[in-house]
Amino acid sequence: MLPAKDSIEKGMTIAYMEEKMDAVSLFEGMNATIKLMQDAYKAVGLEEINPIGHHFDPEFHEAMVVIYLENVRPNKVITVFQKGYLFNGRLN
Repeated sequence: MLPAKDSIEKGMTIAYMEEKMDAVSLFEGMNATIKLMQDAYKAVGLEEINPIGHHFDPEFHEAMVVIYLENVRPNKVITVFQKGYLFNGRLN
C-alpha cells in the first residue's frame, strides 16, 4: 500500500504546483495508482466483486433498487452502488 500512498501524494503535489493540470494526465495518474492498490490487494488475497451483467445472487449481492428495463433480462445486475470484496474467498 505504501507505493499507492506515495503515488497519491505525488499526484496531489503536482496538481497543487501546476496551475493547469489536464484531465488526461490526472486520470492516467489516478489509474496507475489504482493499479498499484489492486496489485497490493491481490497479493494479500483481496478480490473485488464486479457483478454488472451477472445474474443477481443474494449470497453475494444486496438489492438497493429494482429497475425494469425493456432490453435487460430480469434479475440482472445493471449498476453497483458500493463494491463488495472477497478476502481469501470469503465475502466481506
